[in-house]
Formats: sequence, C-alpha cells, structure tokens
Amino acid sequence: MRTLRICSLLLLATTYTAMSFGQGVATGDLHVTVKDPDGKAVTNATVIARERSKGVERTASTSGEGEYTVLELSPETYSVSISAEGFAATSIANVTVAIGSSKQIEVKLKIKTSSETELVLENAAAVEQGPTATTNVVSQLDIRNLPINGRDYKQFSRD
Repeated sequence: MRTLRICSLLLLATTYTAMSFGQGVATGDLHVTVKDPDGKAVTNATVIARERSKGVERTASTSGEGEYTVLELSPETYSVSISAEGFAATSIANVTVAIGSSKQIEVKLKIKTSSETELVLENAAAVEQGPTATTNVVSQLDIRNLPINGRDYKQFSRD
C-alpha cells in the first residue's frame, strides 16, 4: 500500500514537471535572406530587428549563404535594418512577427553610390551629466490600493 502511494506521488510529480516544462514562451522567428543586386548572397551583413515601444533590439546570427536568423522574438511589430560594407543601408518597417510563426524576408541591397558623412554641429545642446530624479505624489487612494500586506507605504521607500 505504501509503495502504491509513493509510485502515485512520483507519477503525479513527473506529470506536473513535464507539463510545466512543456509550457514554452509564445515567440516567433525572423529569417532574412540578404542578396546583392545580381541575386548573390551577402554574407557580411548586419541584420538588426528593433521593436521601438519596448526598446528591444536583437541582432541576427548568420547561417551562411546570406541567411540571417533572429530566434524567439516576442509577437510584436519590428523594423528590420540591414547594412553591409559597400552596400546602401536598407530598413524595412512594420514587420509583424506572430506567435509560432517563422517570418521570411528577402532583401536585395543596392550598391552604395556616394559616401555618407555625419554632420556635427558646434552648438549642439549640452547633455546634463548629473544625477536625475523623478518624483510622484502618492494619494491615500493609491496607498490603499497597494498590493501588499498591511498597506504600509514605508515598505516601498529606500533607506
């Protein structure tokens, strides 16, 4: 009888463990194929997927032959920028990655025709280098709705 209980407990624990590990994060993948104007693969490109609202930026890894892959992206809308030496930089806006999808993009880069220069102005605005602070006023209603035991706002203050 005791052996039966132990076996049942182990089976139950194994089942719940397997179920919890089976719960994957809902993501999608992005596959980008980069080619030159003649249709040949560009193997030295930099491919970056950016999601602006959350500030997420992921760089693709190459799988050879001009194919770049960004795995496990959150289901969002991204802008994809591609750059390579000797080619004009290209950007693709509104690339939507859905849960469980494998989004395929083929990009043909154009040959860079002129040199690009960066213009720096002398009268650019100065950047404050000191510490910054943010303050908010917390009302009694906010304190009452805190998700803590005892509703003690002092637990949130730093010493």
